[in-house]
Amino acid sequence: MINTTPHVPFVSRLKIRLSHTDAAGISFFGNVFKMAHDAYEDWLESLGFSWAEWFENEAWAVPIRHSACEYFRPLRPGLECEIQILIEKIGETSLQMKYLFVVESQPCCEVKLTHAFVSRSTKTKTPIPSAVRHRLQAYQAQCLGAK
Repeated sequence: MINTTPHVPFVSRLKIRLSHTDAAGISFFGNVFKMAHDAYEDWLESLGFSWAEWFENEAWAVPIRHSACEYFRPLRPGLECEIQILIEKIGETSLQMKYLFVVESQPCCEVKLTHAFVSRSTKTKTPIPSAVRHRLQAYQAQCLGAK
């Protein structure tokens, strides 16, 4: 379930809108993934990656290989939500991320995404570039409270 982390260096904040919800007034499940991806884009920028460097890179791409979400409490319109972004694991060719949606210090849902690095030319997995790995590891160390 939810792992307690001593420090979350990047938090994305948003207000839950009516357009995020279904007819029952609860966030539509697909929109939770969209909100997580929006936070991901902001997080990448905070690490110093430009849009072109990450999403239009000529050598590699980083598609989502696996996605999952666990819901704890409803996200309803008007709520102020923060999305805490954590790196769970940095592999040789992939990155496992966790996006914890929190309202008033209460977890509402947890999205887990695995991003795979692939070669644009061969469409096969490729090692995470060392310059990228360095930034990811630095962020992961911050999350773990390391100096």
